[in-house]
Amino acid sequence: MTSDDKKLNTSKWKTFVISDIFDEVEIAKSLDLLDTETSSSGINYVGRTRENNGITAKLALSPDLLDLVNVGNCLTVAMVGDSTCSTFFQETDFLASQNILILRSKHLDKYNTLFLANIIQLEKYRFSYGRTLTKGYFQKHSLRLPARGVRPDWELMSNYIKSMEVQLKKPSSQPVLSVQKNLRDTEWQEFGLPDIFQITGSVTTPVLELEECGVGGYPYITTQASNNGVEGFFNFFTEEGGILTVDSAVVGYCAYQPKNFSASDHVEKLIPRFLMNKYVAMFIVALMNKEQYRYNYGRKCSHERMKRQRIKLPTKGEKPDWEFMETYIKALPYSSSL
Repeated sequence: MTSDDKKLNTSKWKTFVISDIFDEVEIAKSLDLLDTETSSSGINYVGRTRENNGITAKLALSPDLLDLVNVGNCLTVAMVGDSTCSTFFQETDFLASQNILILRSKHLDKYNTLFLANIIQLEKYRFSYGRTLTKGYFQKHSLRLPARGVRPDWELMSNYIKSMEVQLKKPSSQPVLSVQKNLRDTEWQEFGLPDIFQITGSVTTPVLELEECGVGGYPYITTQASNNGVEGFFNFFTEEGGILTVDSAVVGYCAYQPKNFSASDHVEKLIPRFLMNKYVAMFIVALMNKEQYRYNYGRKCSHERMKRQRIKLPTKGEKPDWEFMETYIKALPYSSSL
């Protein structure tokens, strides 16, 4: 696989309709979890959740449930609720809650199916503004995918996921225990957030305007506290990348944005007053997100509160030790996947 493949150059991607990608788009056979008996060695029960591959329980498979088993080797998609569009690969047979959509194709392997799962999850924003994810609508929905001629490039998708597996299996360059010890032993000092970042709002871009621009390579950042805040990619941006974003609507979820992007309401920007690379950014993001306990719906992480916020950082002399932060992140397992 080439370095260009790993960077996933989306300029060569094409649009494909869901019904052309999958042989089957069907609603899963379902049952009520309350009417069943759990078992640690039982069959997976897939519910409407964003966690644990969609699995919310393991159930004892009694004879009366056999007709409700869904065959594995497919994708499941949550159709309603906060987890709408959460998509997972189900390798084995499973039982399911209501409002779970199943996607199958005899032409797909485990790896390009996982690639598709990630692409589908990025479509969540389309179903967050009064639109319901129905089977009929979803079948007509389109996805942008790597292409080879007029067909999806299944080989590229598979190889990309396989390359990620290889990266995850690589040992770190430095023992984690040693790194943790260094973290405890280093000197720390408090800094005012405005001392190291310029804190400013972003331009609010309605999602309907973005849809008119079409799908592209620039992320749309919202106040959701997952997936780096990304809820889709469009051919439009208002903000320069290489900065941090913070949700000022509720808990102050912080994320690093390497690319140029557009944003919804209540997305604040932290523009570094120092030379920040991705490793230092991830160190600070982790510290910022540990502060979320301070905020809730009655005490939002507002622009003004961020201006008064202080953050502890490793220091060298009286200044933040940016080199230490970079080295620390690089030494962690899987840092090569950043």
